[in-house]
Amino acid sequence: MAASVETRAQAAQLYILQRKMPAEIASMLGVSAASVRRWREDEDWDAKVVARAMSGPLLAQECLQQISQIIEDAKKEKRKLTGKEVNEMAQLQKIADRNDGTARFKAHALDTMDRFLSYVAERAPDLHPQLVPVGMDFVRRVVDSPVI
Repeated sequence: MAASVETRAQAAQLYILQRKMPAEIASMLGVSAASVRRWREDEDWDAKVVARAMSGPLLAQECLQQISQIIEDAKKEKRKLTGKEVNEMAQLQKIADRNDGTARFKAHALDTMDRFLSYVAERAPDLHPQLVPVGMDFVRRVVDSPVI
């Protein structure tokens, strides 16, 4: 028998937000571990986990490295920074600042959704299956949203 959309969404929530292992998820939801692993592959849950953790900070880090490279190049050439380089560095710094903040915001938003779904599961278990797809849609939108 095929698992319901709610069961798959709940499995994704447990994997992406709570970092549960497929065998543990299978046990919790009464499905096979092979099914959970297949869903993980089909829906690319690992990419969502990585994107959740890394998107903003990596872009911010790359921007800061580019700023350092511009400064280093000018030092090697024993010259002052050009106006164009200063403007480029200012733009890179703005992007770095925005993305570092974006990453913190995304992490906080995802953590809040995780806590909300856990609270509902505990206090209103009959309502939880209906809210899991909404929560997973929220997670997808946050993870997939642009970082700039």
